[in-house]
Formats: sequence, structure tokens, C-alpha cells
Amino acid sequence: MIKKGICIIAITLVLGTILSTPVTTYASEVTTNQEKGKPSDEEMKKMKEKMEAAAKKWDALTDAQKKEVYTLMDSQQKIMNQLLDKYVELGIMDKTEVAEMKKNMSEGFEKMKESGQFPMQHGEKRKK
Repeated sequence: MIKKGICIIAITLVLGTILSTPVTTYASEVTTNQEKGKPSDEEMKKMKEKMEAAAKKWDALTDAQKKEVYTLMDSQQKIMNQLLDKYVELGIMDKTEVAEMKKNMSEGFEKMKESGQFPMQHGEKRKK
């Protein structure tokens, strides 16, 4: 009889501990990936305003200043190409896909430089 009572108390304690752990609290606070990663409309509006202000500042730079930035970006692109080549070497990525990616990045970079576009706009069209 005593063993049965001790067993019931032990089971009750175990269940109580499990049901009141941070896991259950955390699970109730977790949102879906869509909700978790999606910025609000207000956040999007603020980001757009910041990007527009930065683009205006970019437009005010001299050609020499823009060239400095483009030179750094060119270095960054060369490093990215080396990284992609390493992925191919290690069998992580396909050689044909990497060649296409490198071609697209290079073409996009050249178009951006030719147009004088603000680099952070990632291909967005904007009016000057």
C-alpha cells in the first residue's frame, strides 16, 4: 500500500515537473516561420524610407567616391567567385549552375556600375 502511494506521488511529481517546464512556455510563444520572418508594413515603410534617403546621398557622391565603392564591390565579387569555385571543388554545387550564377552576378554588377545605381538597392529600378 505504501509503495502504491509513493508511486502515485512520484508520478504526480514527474508529470507536474514536465508540464510546468520552460518547454511548454516556449512552445506557446513560438510563431510560424511566416509570422516570425515577415516584417510588418510599418517596418517595411521605414526601411523603404531609409533606402530612399541613402540613395539620395549616393547620388550626391562624386564619381571618384562611387568608384571607390565599386572597387571594393569588385573585390567582394572576386572572393564570392572563389567561394563558389570551392563549392564546386568540394562537390557541394554543380559546375554549370555556378558558372551561370557567376555570369549573372557579373552582368548585374556591370549594369549597376554603368547606371551609377546605389549598390544596396539590389536591382530595384528607381527614378533619379
